[in-house]
Amino acid sequence: VTYVQVPNLTFEKGIIYSAFPNAHIEEVPNRGYDVYPFLKVINSVNLDRYDAILKLHSKGQKKGKYFFNWNYPCKKISWREGLLAPLISTPEVFNRNLKLLGNGVNMVASGPFIVNRVGFSCKGVREELQHLGKHQIKSFEFVAGTIFLASPSIFKSLPFYDECYFPVPIIGTEDISHVYERIFGFLACDNGGSIKACDYDYSKFLYKLTNRDLALRWLNFCRYMFLYKLKIITKTKFKDKYLHYIKIKQMAKHINFK
Repeated sequence: VTYVQVPNLTFEKGIIYSAFPNAHIEEVPNRGYDVYPFLKVINSVNLDRYDAILKLHSKGQKKGKYFFNWNYPCKKISWREGLLAPLISTPEVFNRNLKLLGNGVNMVASGPFIVNRVGFSCKGVREELQHLGKHQIKSFEFVAGTIFLASPSIFKSLPFYDECYFPVPIIGTEDISHVYERIFGFLACDNGGSIKACDYDYSKFLYKLTNRDLALRWLNFCRYMFLYKLKIITKTKFKDKYLHYIKIKQMAKHINFK
């Protein structure tokens, strides 16, 4: 368990130890959102000792509509509920998801938050992957929110960076932490691996797509195409939007629009 360094954690530590007497609690500097503490932990343990890693962290209750994955168009739900309920809402749900790991499935996460389009839109992803020795880079999926079950082996290639590599979080900005959000997904999908949606009934999260939804996405794609022609955005950014639109078009064939 990691906690940002604060003057007094006695109360919080007591709650954790009462539920998990053998827990190891480590205080970390307020850097890199949830990513730096996670990298610090996985680099301090022998990953071969573990069959699975469950990565959890605090999330807000702000609600919104999410279109990360067009197989799961979400109505207004919070990130906390949307990410956690399909993964660990009950012991039965958790055990079903745990059984999904293996046979090429390297990561399990809430379906609506698996971004099923190219993950390069966050600046610096390609450069960081090449720094990690990943030069044959293809499109991949990743989990928005970085809450997941994963195979420990996929993280073995990650180096440990000094805390100074990760800036103090500034809400609403993207930094190296968001790059690693994508990289975790790349590692899960590398060498033929995959990310699988949790075994869960998502019906309460979903809503029926409309012609208006498709039209708005088409107009957004046209806008990006125009910006690309004017050389205002990069080819990578345009490719991201293009693949997103192709996915929408494929999904439209199987959707009964209102």
